[in-house]
Amino acid sequence: MNFNKTLALVIALLMLSTCLSGCSVVGRLLEKEEKVAVNSIPAETEPLQTEPPIYDTVEYTTEKVDYSIYDPSSGKSKVDLYYNKVVLTGDTPEITAINEHITKDCDKYVEGLDIAQYQEYAKYAGEYAFMNCFDSAVTNNADGIFSIKMSQSWYMGGVFNGNHYGLTYNLHTGKLVDIADITTLSNSELQSAIQTSVKNHLNEMYGGAGYGDYYETLDRYSLEDYLFYVENGELVVTFPTYTLGPGAAGAVTVNTGIMTSLQEN
Repeated sequence: MNFNKTLALVIALLMLSTCLSGCSVVGRLLEKEEKVAVNSIPAETEPLQTEPPIYDTVEYTTEKVDYSIYDPSSGKSKVDLYYNKVVLTGDTPEITAINEHITKDCDKYVEGLDIAQYQEYAKYAGEYAFMNCFDSAVTNNADGIFSIKMSQSWYMGGVFNGNHYGLTYNLHTGKLVDIADITTLSNSELQSAIQTSVKNHLNEMYGGAGYGDYYETLDRYSLEDYLFYVENGELVVTFPTYTLGPGAAGAVTVNTGIMTSLQEN
């Protein structure tokens, strides 16, 4: 009888041990499955850091900043005083910088106007209005080069004067560019190429006789002296009236044949 009780007790202990062992294995399996499930949850992906767009071309509009003096009865202009300002579309730092520079150029024109004096001129305006105004034409808007040809019309009776200058910008940086920043030529090569183009133009105008002073004036020009703009990828230089010719010749503007290419600094 004691033997049977002892045997039964041993069997019970063995069953209990097996049960506990099995529970332990199941527990480890469940724990492993839980870890696998947790590890299988995809981690949140970091948002991609994108670079701001680099513009090779840009949209724009033109607005007229007008201080003209009009006849109150007819509404006809007696003195044209305005600046046609190009405004680039967008708000990136580069576009903002270009717009701010163009605005400063316009402000400089406005600050130079003596409205009271022009009102006096207006009293003597005849069939043709007096004028001191600036028109703008975008001549290049490609390959990262944005160039504006600014044209001044000045007339206060007598001889009409018209002059030009350029505002040329790097769309990638928002900066006004120097003439040496837009060609692959070295400074000496660029200077030589411009001089050759302009002298050829003067030869066609004057036939090489009697206008030596203008050639001497040109020889004194350095790269920093040239007024320029870019037109359909070509470098154009322009000289104010009386610089390379008599007043009747007006401003001398020369297409140099030098093709531009934006040089990033």
